[in-house]
Amino acid sequence: MNQIISKFIFILFIAICAIQDKKERSVEDRILGVILSVISKRTFLDIIIAVIPGGLLILLAKITEEAIGTGDALFYLVSAMYMDVEDIMVMLFVSVFICGIVALFLVARQAIAVENRRDVSIPYLTIMFPVVVITLIL
Repeated sequence: MNQIISKFIFILFIAICAIQDKKERSVEDRILGVILSVISKRTFLDIIIAVIPGGLLILLAKITEEAIGTGDALFYLVSAMYMDVEDIMVMLFVSVFICGIVALFLVARQAIAVENRRDVSIPYLTIMFPVVVITLIL
């Protein structure tokens, strides 16, 4: 029962972050990450290993001047409190793949409309939400 509740809280967390990411292009509701860490029954070493992808994404966000949002990278850090590194990597690769498909669609749409806009951004957590839900269910 406790595992079902913690999965529900995690899904609620990403839903709130995805909605905020869609509306404001930023994520600031990190307080739920503290709740996740409290209900998580993982060892410290497991969490440290699972934090590595998020840490690398934060570094990449800083290097690319936020081409990847810091909030998106922070989500992976918070996810490490709850998920194994294998699940985090599946989430990362599947959501980046879907994001790539969305980006190709946007580029094709701009080419057809003969627009050259470079200010288009994709709300990553909105795309990642269904990937997280499916990962948690499977």
